Amino acid sequence: MAGPVVGLLLFEQRSFDDVVADVTPWLRAFCESVGYDSDGDLAFWLHERPFVLAEDDVLPGADGEDYSALPAPPVQELLLSAGCASPEDHRLLGQLALDLAPRFGAWFDFAGRLRGDVSSAPGRIVEVDDVTHVGDADFLAAWLRHPDFHLVK
Repeated sequence: MAGPVVGLLLFEQRSFDDVVADVTPWLRAFCESVGYDSDGDLAFWLHERPFVLAEDDVLPGADGEDYSALPAPPVQELLLSAGCASPEDHRLLGQLALDLAPRFGAWFDFAGRLRGDVSSAPGRIVEVDDVTHVGDADFLAAWLRHPDFHLVK
């Protein structure tokens, strides 16, 4: 995928098949062509734009990242990515991530540092190891409304 990505940090382990079974009926209500791709990831189209939901094969913290500022240590990460990188793709991806989060009690790994003054936004945003920003749903909801909203590509 050539567009932005956002990680959904889960605090309880779920099999990817259970994740897919949970989200597929919801996605089919407003997306086209929802199904497994050749890599075994969940691919779908929204507003004629491709998206993929995959399980990260590297466990959160396996590379020594310090997630101690989060409510609990994450045990799994799902990757939600857009196939294109227009501002609309960023917004759609952000909204999809925000809408998926309550299903899993997830926080968001923004896969890098967000530009701009994100510390003044509502919600919780933390920097992990000076490498990436991680935030909660309140932060992402506020960030989506910000005029400089973007995700990391």
